[in-house]
Amino acid sequence: MLKSRKERLFVFFILANAMFLMPRNLFAQSILKKVTYQFDWNIPTFYAGQLVALEKGFYRDEGLDVSFQKGDTSLVNMQLIGMKKVLMGSGQAPAVIRARLAGIPVVSVAVLMQTRGDVIMSLAENNIKTAQDLIGKRVGVVAGTILEDMFKMLMMKAGVPEESVEVVKTVSGAPLLIANNIDACTAATYSSWPMAVEKAGKQSQLIYTRDYGFDWYGSSVVVHEDLIKDDPELIRKFVRATLKGWGYIFDHRPETVDILKKHYPESDPEFLQKSLEAMMLLVESDDTKKNGLGSQNQEGWRNMQEDLFAIKSINQKLDPEVFFTTQFLPDHE
Repeated sequence: MLKSRKERLFVFFILANAMFLMPRNLFAQSILKKVTYQFDWNIPTFYAGQLVALEKGFYRDEGLDVSFQKGDTSLVNMQLIGMKKVLMGSGQAPAVIRARLAGIPVVSVAVLMQTRGDVIMSLAENNIKTAQDLIGKRVGVVAGTILEDMFKMLMMKAGVPEESVEVVKTVSGAPLLIANNIDACTAATYSSWPMAVEKAGKQSQLIYTRDYGFDWYGSSVVVHEDLIKDDPELIRKFVRATLKGWGYIFDHRPETVDILKKHYPESDPEFLQKSLEAMMLLVESDDTKKNGLGSQNQEGWRNMQEDLFAIKSINQKLDPEVFFTTQFLPDHE
């Protein structure tokens, strides 16, 4: 028992200082807002900026306790966000358009990949250098995906009738290409397929979609439109920290590879390094150089919708304004 007023004051002073000094971090953690963000694919570099933002404390600096969970595909993510089973997540831009056309109220709040990096990959020895060279060839196409849409758009832009090409539906084109079971395949610059060809002792040849006058937006941060009304500050903080993460990568590539390896320990470090280099070429555009990372505009969304309509991947069109908002981008605040 405390016997004097002096002893009681002394104990009070000690406790008060302990409460002020020791639990600051615990107190900060208790007021962080928990956010779960769902990925939509299994390529680590898709989420390099988000994982850097997590590891460098950028989300915590914004008062957010962010956790990530692996997802399946962009279309599944759109459905989950639409049903409010997921607060926010990654989604390929064409999937946002399809979702809105299906009545799912999702909105892109930042485009992280200004272009998708889609290509047609072949072996150099096959001498396929242009889309016209695909005539009469066997082309592996990942059916039911945006890569299939890309292939159809490329054929249309190049003036190559689809029936002049033998389409081979596949899940993974690289093994078939290496085994000479196909002559070319749909792919992406940041995927493991170009590296698989290289490791097989072959040289790849790439046909870029951008050389044929189209280049769609890629991975975006997607939310339910109700979240824009209900908690705009949450979106603003998440986007700000995420873009800070992507910006950090430009001057910290080796560190970023280490972070990716931490979260994807099964991944080959050489693949992560090459994939990251390819990915960072996709996050910048003329638009981002003027308006900052994450930029998106009506023209980009309109052109993408027109392309999907032209190849009959969609059968109606909406006002492009419903697909996106720029209100949460730092340079638009």
